[in-house]
Amino acid sequence: MLNAYLDASGTDPTQDIIVAGGWVASENRWTEFQPQWEALVDCFGANGGRWPHTDFHSRHGQYEAWDDQKWDRAHHWRTQPDRRRGCTSQVRLQ
Repeated sequence: MLNAYLDASGTDPTQDIIVAGGWVASENRWTEFQPQWEALVDCFGANGGRWPHTDFHSRHGQYEAWDDQKWDRAHHWRTQPDRRRGCTSQVRLQ
């Protein structure tokens, strides 16, 4: 069985177009992902388990007060699976 996480944009009923994006995976893959998601929430205090990605990239909402170092750490954590094993206050420059 497959499970999906989808997020829609353009859900205004006066608009003709709705865009949805997301992830589809087996239950086993979601089970593997769950600890990684919980680590993200623990490390960066995501709002109730939600991660409004548009807000993250535009530094609005819960991310508005983040300094550059915290934002860079969160971005690096999300894009580098090897860093997901725990929190760190260090920033690795490439």
